[in-house]
Amino acid sequence: MNKHDLLTRHDYERRWLATPGYEHEAGEVISRDISINPMWRSSITWAHFAPEMAGEVIAAEVAYFAERERAFEWKVFGHDHPPYLCDHLAAVGFGVGPEMAFMVLDTWSPAADRWRAPIQKEVRKVDNYAALDDYVAVEQAVWEEAERQRWLALLHNAPEYTSLYVAYVDGVPASCARASFHPESAFCGLWGGATQTQYRSQGFYTTLVAARIHEAISRGVRFITIEAAPSSRPILERRGFEVLDTVYLCRPL
Repeated sequence: MNKHDLLTRHDYERRWLATPGYEHEAGEVISRDISINPMWRSSITWAHFAPEMAGEVIAAEVAYFAERERAFEWKVFGHDHPPYLCDHLAAVGFGVGPEMAFMVLDTWSPAADRWRAPIQKEVRKVDNYAALDDYVAVEQAVWEEAERQRWLALLHNAPEYTSLYVAYVDGVPASCARASFHPESAFCGLWGGATQTQYRSQGFYTTLVAARIHEAISRGVRFITIEAAPSSRPILERRGFEVLDTVYLCRPL
């Protein structure tokens, strides 16, 4: 696939594919993931409407989620329509997160070979409560928040969908990350990389990317996506990932 085809496929999935733990609603101009657990954040996964409709559509979504009593976020890609959607959201009180690079790795390409080397650090896939506690401990230390109940529910109810990984230093959890595998998706998504301050700049980010790529390849997934911060983008570009677009996370303040 070329970049245009990949974005078209990704847009289709944003609009139509449901996520475990969420009720998916696909409409004419908006698609949503509504969390089954009210403590989990819901999201607008896809949008396409005329610029003159922006005020009306945004106000309707704010009201909709308020009625459902759900906190939510709106993920905006650079090619979404209308153009300058982030500006429309900011104008009515949304916070716009920093620009991220939406990147993809084709595991069939020669560039993916550099990810096939054996993992040199101690990395474990979460498969028990103690390992889950280690994952959550890193989340809490880095972000001052954790989603143990969400990960526990996914591991119990959709274990084939989510894979959680923890990297260790002398038995101490140092870094964590996760991957998503949807049975109807062309992509494996890499998410949530976090490393405790004292272990940064030691290669844990790259190690956990590699661990998840190993699993994706073993499961026959061709395309791997990631939303990379400016600090991570050059690391990934040097290792075969290509930028498809920009992406912003917007939340009501």
